Amino acid sequence: MNENIFWELIENCWEPFNMDETRRLAISKPTPQVLQSLSEVLNNQIILLLDEELDKLSKEDLLLFDQVLERKLYDIDREELYEVIEGGEDLFLYRRGFIVGIGKAYYEAINNNPSIANDNGAFRWDDAHTFCEDICFNPIYIYKNKFDENVRIPPTGISRESRSNKDKWSY
Repeated sequence: MNENIFWELIENCWEPFNMDETRRLAISKPTPQVLQSLSEVLNNQIILLLDEELDKLSKEDLLLFDQVLERKLYDIDREELYEVIEGGEDLFLYRRGFIVGIGKAYYEAINNNPSIANDNGAFRWDDAHTFCEDICFNPIYIYKNKFDENVRIPPTGISRESRSNKDKWSY
């Protein structure tokens, strides 16, 4: 498991839904309607497919998937993104989960320029009801259920939790 395989697993789950154009619009012209549409598919269908794929992984690969996920969530745990998508501690995490779940192109676009997440202030993320809690924690739950043990991940020095990327916050 590496970053390329991580993104491949997510991207493959989107293929049956023919939403490439909608995902591109989320980058070039995001609106509450575009983001809400993606959120509904992500939370109701993509997560189920991703969970099925994660359940097929070996113990080692499932842990590595979760570590890549945690790194991705950590890297966008930044005050400048929070100012765009807001949401409090938990909701900010779930919104970062949404960003990861939409796929590599969307994630990289937001990571490089957080202001595009809301079309430079054209709307509020609350208007889009956009979040994805399941992607943030399902790999851990799947591991626990599949292997009947708690996750024992080597300390990485990072956390998926909001405001844990201390270098990216001014508080």
